[in-house]
Amino acid sequence: MQAQAHFVNKMEMNPDRFMRREVPVMLRQAASHLARFIHADAEDLVFVTNATTGMNAVLQSLDLQNDDEVLCLNLTYSAVLNTLRHLCYCTQEFVELKVVDVVLPIESYDALVQQVADAITPNTRLAVLDHIASTTGFVLPLEKLIPIFHARNIPVLVDGASAPGQLPLNLNELGADFYVGTAYKWLFSCKSCSFLHVSKAYQNTVRPVVTSLAYGQGFVEEFAIQGTRDEANFLTIVSSLDFYESVGVSRVSAHNKSLIDWAGEYLASTWKTNVLLPAWQRAPFVSNVRIPVEWPTNSDGAPLSHDEALPLCDAIMDFLDDRYRIVVRVVPFQNQLYARISAQIYNERKDYEQLGQAMLEVTNTPTLGDYLARMRI
Repeated sequence: MQAQAHFVNKMEMNPDRFMRREVPVMLRQAASHLARFIHADAEDLVFVTNATTGMNAVLQSLDLQNDDEVLCLNLTYSAVLNTLRHLCYCTQEFVELKVVDVVLPIESYDALVQQVADAITPNTRLAVLDHIASTTGFVLPLEKLIPIFHARNIPVLVDGASAPGQLPLNLNELGADFYVGTAYKWLFSCKSCSFLHVSKAYQNTVRPVVTSLAYGQGFVEEFAIQGTRDEANFLTIVSSLDFYESVGVSRVSAHNKSLIDWAGEYLASTWKTNVLLPAWQRAPFVSNVRIPVEWPTNSDGAPLSHDEALPLCDAIMDFLDDRYRIVVRVVPFQNQLYARISAQIYNERKDYEQLGQAMLEVTNTPTLGDYLARMRI
């Protein structure tokens, strides 16, 4: 925040000099700093405000034709799914979205790779894959999946929003054609600091969502010049990475992984439920633990759909926040309700102990009914 305030003050003191002469240089310096951390070439990196913006930039730039298919998994982040659905709508449904239905936990990564490979058709023109699935924390084996698409000359777009800082990255070795990541989730930067990595083969194709003064001047320039905007968030990546490395990447990782492993087991034991994924399938700093609340049904006793269950999740989250000042994500998945917990260096065991007891009180507190009634469940 201090770094952000520094750049905001610098901008307001002399906006013209800052925006016209200093920002272009500092953005490339920031990109070089980030490139070193994620093992990428700086000229392949541009900054975007969030992962969804980066995904949209790629999807809107590709020339998809009649009967082309875009392949993704049912684990795909809902905002990205909406973007894909909108893409199909804008092409008058000439482009088809093919969703591979994956059941978690999986039996093996090899079985998953085979399931995805079997879903590829001669019309598949793009694969959209998560690195870490948002809702579940499931880690996709990209090093195995990307080659099966490239063997068929199919480009791969990776939503890596939750990966930087949580998984070690080497984008040069990974080989994704497009990779989008955030710095504000696990790299300690300010909000609205994300990046888009595009392989050199596609840099003449991918353009930002907003067309501005630098149109036609090249990949880096077009994304850098996006009209008058606050660039401070992007520039904080230098300070945030310096902080992360000063604390120690391995030290942060060891703390977070140990804590989340303990927290998952503790909550599952306290609630007499289970953790969704074994450690080898999930991201190291997150875990999903089933909460002691049954899947909601309608007045006829029939189970609600995934979307129909969302108001109950919101009600539980609101109740925990209002009564206990506890913020945790409650998500529906495979007809079960889960608490999606995470661990960072400022967390300690008592945080999860408080959540464990609060959730038990939630399920036994009559006033929760007020929330459910308000949500018309």
